[in-house]
Amino acid sequence: MKDWQGRIDGLLSRAEGQWGIAIEEILPEGVQREPWRFERRAHEPFTAASVIKVPIMVAAFEAAARGRLRLSQKILLRKEDQVLGSGVLHSLETGRPYSLYDLITLMIIVSDNTATNLVIREVGTSFIQEVMAAYGMTGSRFHNPLMVIPADSPGPNQVTAADMVKLYGAIARGKAVSWDASRRMVEILSAQQFTDGIGGCLPRHEGPVGSLPTWRIATKSGQITGHVHDTGLLFLPGRTLALAFLSRGIHDPLRAKRFIADAVRALYDAHMALAG
Repeated sequence: MKDWQGRIDGLLSRAEGQWGIAIEEILPEGVQREPWRFERRAHEPFTAASVIKVPIMVAAFEAAARGRLRLSQKILLRKEDQVLGSGVLHSLETGRPYSLYDLITLMIIVSDNTATNLVIREVGTSFIQEVMAAYGMTGSRFHNPLMVIPADSPGPNQVTAADMVKLYGAIARGKAVSWDASRRMVEILSAQQFTDGIGGCLPRHEGPVGSLPTWRIATKSGQITGHVHDTGLLFLPGRTLALAFLSRGIHDPLRAKRFIADAVRALYDAHMALAG
């Protein structure tokens, strides 16, 4: 077992709750070496919380590519659209139009639930389900908008760590909708405001002015009672990793985020030791 895998297992043995973890290196085409890979309960479904917003984003870009809608189209924010939870639109004045692209951005970077539900309304639940299946997310389920669960709902939204890593792999390879759409989705994910999980223990950039940092992340986290998740891409010099950390049975969210941060730091340290 690689040292970083042993370090993560050691951290996992001391972590609270149950965890589904998937880590996979995204190799460039033509590279023959064995990719870095780590899985623990990776195919077990977990309540999705806000990480379901990543496949919703992909579905929105897919719908635009098929001509079902335009990312520039304007959507009016109404009082009845506002829901509580994370985000800012529930606190803003209604009666204003927002572009679908801006709603997608708010859905990801500040995890805005109101924006998410507006995107879902435009894209359609069945189309989101279709896109998730097309991208191989066979262990994941999308049923409900955010903060609104219909009485006849078949259950909560669910994802697996393996499915999330598969989707991020498609984005990183430029195969999620198109190369340009994948690039734009990475840009949105890179503007994430909640980075204390995957980005929590990565070193500060202290190089000369103008020098390139040694890491970059593009992420989407999720947190509800009992669950702390973080997912995304970790870009290192010469190596890109897709990551998914899903949990349940969490009583101390800060401890859970520290576990994620420490696990990602183990990956970073292992890569830098090889690169150095």
